[in-house]
Amino acid sequence: HTNTGGVGKPRPCGYVFKRGDIAWNCRTCQTDPTCVICDTCFHNSNHDGHEVYFHRTTPGGCCDCGDAEAWKIEGCCPLHRPTDSQQSTESEDDPEEAVKMALRGQKEGLDTMQQQPTQLPAKLAAALGV
Repeated sequence: HTNTGGVGKPRPCGYVFKRGDIAWNCRTCQTDPTCVICDTCFHNSNHDGHEVYFHRTTPGGCCDCGDAEAWKIEGCCPLHRPTDSQQSTESEDDPEEAVKMALRGQKEGLDTMQQQPTQLPAKLAAALGV
């Protein structure tokens, strides 16, 4: 699955899984159990000696190859592996922006908590027994 963004810089694969595709987990490379890579990226990367397993997918979810927040760089395939310059820019995020985003998230969370609960449709409520 090719995804270079058209400018030559590697970008995360992002392949969206279809029913029955093979998704690979590597406990050595993934940052959490939900992070997976597609079969193509797995076979083009090196996981020798790693704890790996695969499963068949349901529709949805995407390949995390090249996403430094989801997958260790050394476990990415060459096509999606971020370059050193991409990694350094990602790690130099603006701390003020992070604070703004956190405050916005807090405000949205408080707004949600103050809203009335949504009503379930009658048939759904009956099926759930609520």
